Amino acid sequence: MQGGLPAGTQVINQVLISDNTSAGVGQRVYIQTGAIVNRSSNGFGYVTAPTVTAPAPDSDDIGKIVGLILKNSPKGYIPNKQYNLEIEASPNVAGSCVASFSVSEAGVLNTSIQAQGFGYTSKPVVTAPSPDQKQGIVTNAKKTFSGAGYAPGTYKCNVAEAPSGGETAQVSFVVSESGASQFSIDSAGYGYTTAPVVTAPLQPGNIIQSITITCQGSFYVPSTATFSIIDSSGFGALAGTPLLFSGKINNIQILNSGYGYSDVPVIQFGAPTEPIITDIEASRVQGDFNITTASANAILTAANQRDILLEVYETDGTNEQVVVQGTVNLAKRVLE
Repeated sequence: MQGGLPAGTQVINQVLISDNTSAGVGQRVYIQTGAIVNRSSNGFGYVTAPTVTAPAPDSDDIGKIVGLILKNSPKGYIPNKQYNLEIEASPNVAGSCVASFSVSEAGVLNTSIQAQGFGYTSKPVVTAPSPDQKQGIVTNAKKTFSGAGYAPGTYKCNVAEAPSGGETAQVSFVVSESGASQFSIDSAGYGYTTAPVVTAPLQPGNIIQSITITCQGSFYVPSTATFSIIDSSGFGALAGTPLLFSGKINNIQILNSGYGYSDVPVIQFGAPTEPIITDIEASRVQGDFNITTASANAILTAANQRDILLEVYETDGTNEQVVVQGTVNLAKRVLE
């Protein structure tokens, strides 16, 4: 062996990494390329393992940057424009990495390394420049409540103010003739750090919340169980087909609450079918038929507190009499 090396081994490049003296005897430790450590002298007198430190390598192939991994999704950069990245300097003065990135039209990030650098002993910090486009913009407004009582049209919404230095977004609430509604971004604003709250303005007037049957009538069949909602102050209310039980009107469901009602709408029913009268034998019990027309009141919800007087009455087709009278206190309308 030569200098502690296996037989036939030649030292191509030895680098002195320490030169310690113990009890007057010199001790040198070398490192050879290829990660094989060779001792030129064992030394002696150590009571603990000594610290061995290698000098910086001479080769430029050590500590290169071979790739960059994106940690987030950048926004606000102009598509296909090249942006230079700021990369932490290498411990070797001449070994710093140079790289850039761009964003495609589809938002895909592409990185490019112009110089890998060398001499890095840990991952360097990489910082992208500020985006050209403004940040914290409002791109969409999603409905959480559809609301009710809106006539077809466009309504300017209330939008939470942008933080200092930003610009508040402008949003409209659009209602179609069919009653479908959605938010529309008129101006995206900028500078938001959290999603702003967007609310459509409340509308004046009332909506029809439900219909209360005050007199069920009698002798109704599906073809005669028709009614009209009469009120010139409001529009758009739509009710379903009355549900019948033994010739009486049992319930009417509201399909569309309408909008703009200021008074209690009148619910007007058609007359029921008149029963067929036939002669009966004298030995059978005789009696009079009492034919009644149904009646109902609409129950409104309003922006302000209101009271509505309800009267329940019966009729024999000629005379009417009040059976029950009461006051209903309406709750304040809120968006659905």
